[in-house]
Amino acid sequence: MSCMSGSRDKSAVIVDSFACADELGLVFPKGKRYQNLNRPTLTAIWNAWLYAGLIAPDGSIWVRFNRLHTILRVGSMARARKLITYHVPDHFIQKRGPDYCLHGRYVILLMDMAIQASGGSRRSDYARFSEKVYRKLRDSPEADKRRGQFHYSMSQAKKKLKKKRIKDLKLTTDELTGESLDPVNSDFSHIRCASIFPKISTESWNGLIVNKGTHAKITTDNVLDENDLLSLCKRQKWTTSWLPEFQKRLELIG
Repeated sequence: MSCMSGSRDKSAVIVDSFACADELGLVFPKGKRYQNLNRPTLTAIWNAWLYAGLIAPDGSIWVRFNRLHTILRVGSMARARKLITYHVPDHFIQKRGPDYCLHGRYVILLMDMAIQASGGSRRSDYARFSEKVYRKLRDSPEADKRRGQFHYSMSQAKKKLKKKRIKDLKLTTDELTGESLDPVNSDFSHIRCASIFPKISTESWNGLIVNKGTHAKITTDNVLDENDLLSLCKRQKWTTSWLPEFQKRLELIG
């Protein structure tokens, strides 16, 4: 797996490779909470993150499977895989080179489950240490830079997608609420999140034209895919007529 960190030019397009945690010069976490913990165990967690932690071109965090049991503090890889099977949608798992990786959103979710299930035992302290390393990686300058570049690149692409979809479909109303469309204060809102599904991020059918108020609710609800959006539409009593066409397009691309 390539782990080159990519260009340092802030105006450059987003990089197309992953950065490895061990390239970033991260500093071992310190704090009174960790003083009475077993140093070799803390070191094992730290080393697992350095090996398995990755920053994607869009700045999101991914973690290689083969160190997840150490990072999540669940005892064994078999246990980690079982948790993934039960709790993680398939599209948050991706193959990078020879390795399968898990999106950081679900690393944190599973870590939180481990902390809450520990009953305040010593295991929760190790899980909190692991959580702190995650935040160091997420908040690193490299991750911030990549997120900024990706956001800029995607904002430019969405302007073109908005114009194309409005023109192609001759839209005059918000595609979810049915309210009159404000041509200026409206957005192209992805159905499947651009950072998780980059291959269809520039397809006009992978999005809907909505007024900014609608888009704000989608963002606040942390919608990442069609299932999340469908759930929000049902709660808000918005139309779901967009779903069949979207599913048809997905089937066409396999």
